[in-house]
Amino acid sequence: MQRSIILFSILFLSLVACQESKPTETNNKIVSEDSNKVTVVLQDTTPIQQDSTSVQPVTYVQHHPCSFSIELPSHFGLRNINRDSSPDFCDYGLDVGPKDSFCILEVHALNASRFSNNPIDDAYKKAIQNPKFNLTHNSYSAGTSFLIKGTLTENGHYLCWKRILDDNFVNDLLIEYSKEQEAKIAPYLTKIIESFTSK
Repeated sequence: MQRSIILFSILFLSLVACQESKPTETNNKIVSEDSNKVTVVLQDTTPIQQDSTSVQPVTYVQHHPCSFSIELPSHFGLRNINRDSSPDFCDYGLDVGPKDSFCILEVHALNASRFSNNPIDDAYKKAIQNPKFNLTHNSYSAGTSFLIKGTLTENGHYLCWKRILDDNFVNDLLIEYSKEQEAKIAPYLTKIIESFTSK
């Protein structure tokens, strides 16, 4: 369907700018609530090396606004990027820090009934055969999920696409960034990708 084509083509488009979310601090936990989201803080014991003389621990915030859950560093803002309201889909984008208004990560959920073909198997086969992708990693669980990583042949940008199918929704994590943006997100990638699950 048209919606699935839009989701797949997002890997090739520039991602839209987002606004930083502003959670409320309560003791050592951050709790942010709205009609679609409850956010809690998770402490990561692995520090991030900021420079040669200092090490700063990272606090991760768990977000679950739709049918998925994801953990992001607390200085990353996750905002709704789709003004349309529908129980069938939702779209969120990431803003890396208050001074950088570019979005290099998006998460999406779309009702599985909107897909005419298998949303896991067909998308995975097309992705690994696409000459626009120079893949360095791909993993696949038939009918339930896949993960691909690599670069775009057109511009050398790093890319990651993780898709999970639950009972009702297809959940996508899409990441793209250039070499210049690497320091802002690469240290957090492993945890972000692993934490992206269906609720």
